[in-house]
Amino acid sequence: MINHLRAHEPGIGVSFVIEEMSLVHFLLVYNGPGRRLERCEPFEDVEAALVAYAQAEDAYRGRGDIEVVLLGSDSIETLKRTHGHYFEAPTEPDLSVLTSR
Repeated sequence: MINHLRAHEPGIGVSFVIEEMSLVHFLLVYNGPGRRLERCEPFEDVEAALVAYAQAEDAYRGRGDIEVVLLGSDSIETLKRTHGHYFEAPTEPDLSVLTSR
């Protein structure tokens, strides 16, 4: 659980919120050149997430084409919004632009 603090500071208009938020850790293994998400695994337990992250880092060490990241979020939907490039489908290049001249 993560707590957010809400307090209002008179005169400066800053407020914070105290609320409990469930945090899920997502292990992503992303193939950059292929623009393909190879793995997306959620973890409720931070210790298990860290172990899986370390194992993935070891498995892909030296692979410049693979990015291993561990991200925390309240949901997969939020993660897709904040880190959407990991979830985009690869697009085919428009070769007609090159051949139309």
